[in-house]
Amino acid sequence: PVADASVDLMTAIFSPLRASEAARVLRPAGSVLVAVPDARHLWELRAMLYDEVRPHEPHKWQAELAPWFDLRSEARVSFRLALRDAAAVHSLLRLTPYAWQGAAARCTTVAALPALSGALVCRLPSFTRAAT
Repeated sequence: PVADASVDLMTAIFSPLRASEAARVLRPAGSVLVAVPDARHLWELRAMLYDEVRPHEPHKWQAELAPWFDLRSEARVSFRLALRDAAAVHSLLRLTPYAWQGAAARCTTVAALPALSGALVCRLPSFTRAAT
């Protein structure tokens, strides 16, 4: 357990964030930095795994933070991935939820690709504790 009001900075990198718990452990001037997939994050990879690829919704979860946090800033990060061997492709796939959500046969095919390129696109919103 983490003590109440004992943390200056909390991160949630491509993972769920319990807003009430974050508010409990953060100091009054504490911050939360979040990394979430942008609409077209890993689109090329997802297109190989699914018949229909839908854009991610990078802001859908922010309403949950509103009672405890104010948005301070937000950055968008985008770069091209160029994976040059099957081991790197397999590792990327295993780092994503697509490895267990996608069809097994498609995941096996993608994991064995000798190379893969695509865009990694994410949002980095930063929040501070709301004034109480």
